[in-house]
Amino acid sequence: MYKMWSCMATKGRNKKGKDMPFLQKPVLRQAKKDKIGSAMSMASPSFQFYPGDWLKSQRIALMSLEEEGAYIRLLCYCWQYGSIPSDVDRLTFLIGKGGSTTLSTTLSTMFQPHPSDSSKLVHDRLDEERKKQAAWREKSSLGGKKSAEARKKRKKATKVQPPLVPPLTPPLVPPLTPPLVPKGNSSVFSLQSSDKEDIYTAKSGKELRGQNLVNFLEFWEAFDYKRGKAEAADSWYKISPDADLFKKILSEAKEEALKRPKLLANNGTPKMAQGWLNGRRWEDGDGRTRQTRYAG
Repeated sequence: MYKMWSCMATKGRNKKGKDMPFLQKPVLRQAKKDKIGSAMSMASPSFQFYPGDWLKSQRIALMSLEEEGAYIRLLCYCWQYGSIPSDVDRLTFLIGKGGSTTLSTTLSTMFQPHPSDSSKLVHDRLDEERKKQAAWREKSSLGGKKSAEARKKRKKATKVQPPLVPPLTPPLVPPLTPPLVPKGNSSVFSLQSSDKEDIYTAKSGKELRGQNLVNFLEFWEAFDYKRGKAEAADSWYKISPDADLFKKILSEAKEEALKRPKLLANNGTPKMAQGWLNGRRWEDGDGRTRQTRYAG
C-alpha cells in the first residue's frame, strides 16, 4: 500500500577512514523473517502519540531539551525501520545536528536489545503499537472478505421462481429491520458489525468499511479536532482516496493539527474536518517542499 522509502543516509566514515554502513535499505523479503522487523513498520506511516502520557512521564521530564528532541528523532527512525543501531557511533550519526556520543549513550538506555540481533535496539511501546495496527488491518481484511462472500451467496440464492397454478398462500416473510440512519441534524453515528466486518455509518447513511474505514479513522486521529465526525465521514466517502492521495491527506492533516494551537491562541476559528476535506485543503501545501516544512 505504501512505498518503501530508501534510507536518508546509508554510510559514513569512521576514524580510520573506512566506510561504515549505518542503516540498511528496508527489504520486505528480509523483513518478513524478522518478527520485529521493518515489515510491520512499513505497513503504516504513523503511530499513535499521546501528549498526556509524554508530558506526565518522569523520564521525559528529567531530560534536557536536547535529549528530548534527540529521543523523539530516534523513535521516528525506530518506527520507520523497525529498529535502530546499538552502536553508539551509529546512533550519534542518526541524531545528527551536532549530537555527541554521550547523548547517544544516554538515550540508548531508553530502548531495549533486539531479541535476535545484538547490533540493534527496539522499543517495546512501538512494537506493541505495530501489533495493534497489524491486528486491526487483519481484522478489517477478513471482515471485507467475509462480507464479499456473503453478498455472493445472497446473489446466487436470489432467483425468480415461476408462479404456481393455482397460486398458493404467500409465505410469511419477517419484516426487514430498517438501517440505522442519523435523524435530522443530529451528529449521531454508528459503528456496527455485519458478518464480523467493522462498518461506520456516516450522517447521510453512507457506510465506510474495509481499508477505506481504516484510512478514515487514521485521518481522524491525525487531524485531532474531535468535532463533526459523522459529517467528516460523508466527505471522506465522496473522496475515498487511493494509497498515494491518502498519504498526502494524512501528512497535511498532521500539519493542520500542529498549526491549530497557535490559531486558537490568536482567537481564530479552526476548520472542522468536514470543511477541511470539502475544501481540499490538503492541496494548500503543494507549493512547499518537504525539506522546507520539516527542517533537518
